[in-house]
Order: sequence, then C-alpha cells, then structure tokens
Amino acid sequence: MPNQLNPVEQEGLLRDAGGVLLSAAPQGWRELELSFRSTVAVDTSTFLCTTEGGEQARLAPPTRALRLFGKLREGMYIDGKGAWFTARMTIQSPGRYQVRVRLRR
Repeated sequence: MPNQLNPVEQEGLLRDAGGVLLSAAPQGWRELELSFRSTVAVDTSTFLCTTEGGEQARLAPPTRALRLFGKLREGMYIDGKGAWFTARMTIQSPGRYQVRVRLRR
C-alpha cells in the first residue's frame, strides 16, 4: 500500500504539476486544463489550452505532469474507500490554479 501524503506534500505535487503544465503552454495562452482519469489499470488524460482570443486547442499532456498526478492519486488513497477517479487542474494566466477531484462511488 502506498504512503499517504499529507496536505503539504499534496500541495507540493500540485505545484510541481502546474509548473510542468506552464512550461508546456504556448505563447498567448489564457487558460490551461488538464483532466486526469485513473483506474487500477488505465490512466487517460486531456490537456486543453484556451488562447487569449478564446480559441481552444488540444495539446499533448506532459508525461511528467501525468506521473505527478498518478503519485498524487496513490498518496491520497484511503483504506476502505479507495482513491479519486478524476482530477481536473485549471490554470488561468498568469498562474492562478484550481484543482477538483471526483471520488468513486
């Protein structure tokens, strides 16, 4: 069983993942959104960029960010309840971010 992460460690992983996403952002971005979905056997993700002009483009999700979200998911596992199924990180220029997770039911 993985080690449970405390809130400070969770925040550190989120900040690291956000930094990786910012590094992958094209010039002129207004909003970035990474959706990370994970089950025991399969991880999928979507990385979207909205430009200052309002156009949306799908980008290749950075592998390092996906690994960080995988580590976050493992570290948030709760005995008897499991782990979250979906996490969505939204970053708005110049760098304010929000993360939402959806628990399995």
